[in-house]
Amino acid sequence: MTRKKIRSPHANPSVDTSSGLSPMDAGRPPFGQSPTGREFNPDYTYVVKDLRRIILLAGSLIVILLGLSFFLQ
Repeated sequence: MTRKKIRSPHANPSVDTSSGLSPMDAGRPPFGQSPTGREFNPDYTYVVKDLRRIILLAGSLIVILLGLSFFLQ
């Protein structure tokens, strides 16, 4: 009775494992290098705009409350 070898759908037969690397590590860049060769540089301009809007709104509400406190005494 012979057993059939089950192939994984993710198996890549073209990867050469003679270098000592497993098939999972063969496509990865060396340790310490990012996969694309660029630094991680997210864009947070929308956060700065939202913070500016929140600060402006909070400041204007504080000024209005201070002004009302003088008139409503």
